[in-house]
Amino acid sequence: MLRPASRALLLGAALCALAPLAQGEGLSAEIKNENNRGKVEVQGSAAQFPDGTELRVEVVVKGNYPDPIVAALFRVRVQDGQFLQEETRPAVFAPLSYVVTLKLPVDAQAPQIRKLIEQKFGWPRNHVEKLDFVDVTLGTEEESAAFRLSVLRRLRTLNEELEQVVECLAPATERPVAENPAWKEQQAAFVGKARALGAKVRRFSREYAALPDQDLLETLSKSLHKLSDIAAHVEKGGDPVVAQRDLGYVRGWTTGIEADVTGRLPVEERER
Repeated sequence: MLRPASRALLLGAALCALAPLAQGEGLSAEIKNENNRGKVEVQGSAAQFPDGTELRVEVVVKGNYPDPIVAALFRVRVQDGQFLQEETRPAVFAPLSYVVTLKLPVDAQAPQIRKLIEQKFGWPRNHVEKLDFVDVTLGTEEESAAFRLSVLRRLRTLNEELEQVVECLAPATERPVAENPAWKEQQAAFVGKARALGAKVRRFSREYAALPDQDLLETLSKSLHKLSDIAAHVEKGGDPVVAQRDLGYVRGWTTGIEADVTGRLPVEERER
């Protein structure tokens, strides 16, 4: 196994400013933003593996999260005992700390290469070997703190809009559609608000390669999908009891988002 990588910081006021590569024994990595796109460059030595060996590079947000927040995932190949790859992402990297990890999945190799690796290292076919990793920080601590705060503020605003969409649909769930002369107007109002909020959520989710509060954004999206299902249920003449039950689920999700946002905000921000 390659030796563990040392930590390195990429500091600078501008996120796209170049800095020395984060350097490990077998892995070097650079993360930067150019022309509204994120870029990851990795390079290093892998002389112990035959040419053509496929390696996997995984970039995740550093931190203690229940599930890894993946910002990039791509392949590199060994050539002349080295590897070099620049990967461009459609969204920029936020000013956060990331862990860049180099792995070797045995099962992903071409048959001849896999056989050589299995014989040399004794790894089973389903084994994934973690070869090296390096920490890379984009931006300063101040920039990172300001970014995290701005994300939470935006999530709080989006959640408030979600609550408005819920209450817009609520009257339509109180009676069967055949007994509701106001259904068409209620439906039009709901669709307009839901589409507008959905567009905001989608734009937000595409702005950055990864967000530290990605779970809350995903709950917002799930809530909108559920509301659309409820509206479709009502339109088909479905049972109002079921519609109101499901609306209660969404209300619970909005309450949870608000609680999570508040818990992650600095104390001085929580009452604003």
